[in-house]
Amino acid sequence: MFDISWFGHSAWPRLTFHRMGVYSRPAHLLFRKLNVTLSMNTVGGHMLQLGHLGQDLHILKIDIEGGEWKVLEELVTSPLLDYVGQIVIELHLDEIIHLDHTRALHLLQHRAALLVKLEARGFVLAAYWDNQHTSNIFTLPSGSSVHTCGEGLYVNTKWINSQTHTTTVDALIHHYQSQPPPSLMQAELIGEAPPFD
Repeated sequence: MFDISWFGHSAWPRLTFHRMGVYSRPAHLLFRKLNVTLSMNTVGGHMLQLGHLGQDLHILKIDIEGGEWKVLEELVTSPLLDYVGQIVIELHLDEIIHLDHTRALHLLQHRAALLVKLEARGFVLAAYWDNQHTSNIFTLPSGSSVHTCGEGLYVNTKWINSQTHTTTVDALIHHYQSQPPPSLMQAELIGEAPPFD
């Protein structure tokens, strides 16, 4: 389990926490609020580093406060997605609250295209529910309003188990080893969360 804000010992002996974060590429990011620079990587990059590449990932939970869109951009093209059975994801669209309607529509179209790519890889939206916060409500030109944050469960209809995957472990390793390692000299200064869009 990767979590930038939690570290220590787990109450569950088979659950290991890593104080690392998931990002769209390898990087070292400075989180000012936590006063710490942490190692970030793609899901596949972390799996390669920990020796888990080629193993099934039954449930991938993504709750990274707006960063999910950049991670999805990388994931929808990754061979690793063949090894994922389900994705539970918190989807944020709350930045549209501060955009004019033309820019909001453009952003929504881009994000919808990512979800279409996820569906093209075999993932089907099995459940969705809004996060009921009053701070994330967007008012449409018609006057009606919608929530801009919610939880989704996607199930991979093509996933059976690692014995049936067409992507080989060697291909996965090659894909993730070809990514350049992050440089500590190029650490990004961020506040609450990485600058995703």
